[in-house]
Amino acid sequence: MAEIQILEKSYPVDLPEKVARKIESTINDMLEKIKKELDTSIVSDILCYGLINFAYLLIQEEQRRAKAVKRLDSIIAKLESTL
Repeated sequence: MAEIQILEKSYPVDLPEKVARKIESTINDMLEKIKKELDTSIVSDILCYGLINFAYLLIQEEQRRAKAVKRLDSIIAKLESTL
């Protein structure tokens, strides 16, 4: 299981390491851009919080897809073995 580091928090994810690193770097890059562009800390904090929540939802969806692909692969393998 991989982990994604967003700011000072770590989120365990059931994703391939390559996918986890891509999500981690993209989200952290976006957070840095928000911090640089906005000098109002309240707005920056709200946007960062929203982005982290959005990232978490994306991660959950990616995990569901990965599980679905594994199940489909298993079903296909079973079907192929019966043919």
